[in-house]
Amino acid sequence: ILGSVIQAIRWKIILTNLSSFKFTQLFPSVLIGHMANHILPAKAGEFIKCYYLGKKTGCSKIAIFSTIVIERVFDGIMILSFLIVFIFGISKAQSELVWMGVLGAILYGVVFLFLLFIIFQVQQIDKLIKFLLPQKISQIAVKYLHTFSEGLQILKEVKQLARIMILSIIMWLVIAVALISLIWMFNFELPFYTSSALLACIALGLSIPSAPGGIGTIDTGSTGGGL
Repeated sequence: ILGSVIQAIRWKIILTNLSSFKFTQLFPSVLIGHMANHILPAKAGEFIKCYYLGKKTGCSKIAIFSTIVIERVFDGIMILSFLIVFIFGISKAQSELVWMGVLGAILYGVVFLFLLFIIFQVQQIDKLIKFLLPQKISQIAVKYLHTFSEGLQILKEVKQLARIMILSIIMWLVIAVALISLIWMFNFELPFYTSSALLACIALGLSIPSAPGGIGTIDTGSTGGGL
């Protein structure tokens, strides 16, 4: 619950440029998204969360979805940070974990650069769409492009990005403490830094669209993390 509270506060900051949302609007949306991810496949909860908030507030669902992409990028940064802690915590890391970290860094790096490209080169993308697509289709595509870019404008504000990063660190530390408590509860004799790899592997697995509740990906992540 505490992790979800922090996530709602972080999301409020990310949504700043779209509208002044209340915590009481965002927290239920976050919980609904988590619930949907547990009963529906392919991370459908992320889309349902956007739809619910958009319907309740009248804000563009596409613009809201762009803020979800920002959330996932910051979560990816934290996941990779936990993996790096584990890799540097042992003298010889498994090659699979090293490659997982490298591929994860490339993936999230490319996504982040793509978001920045949309923000700062939206007019050029606009022209390219109009050049490549028929007029009717290009008008719709350009409209969605500009709507999507509205939710990304927070990436231009360094102070807000710092606040988002701090909240991301706190949120993932809360999750890490919960995982470490679970490890201790079952008397697993694992080094402290091993929980970093376990958390990173599970989180990376859950970031992939999969079966409801992360069935299969959680098992794979746990195995890859050392349990």
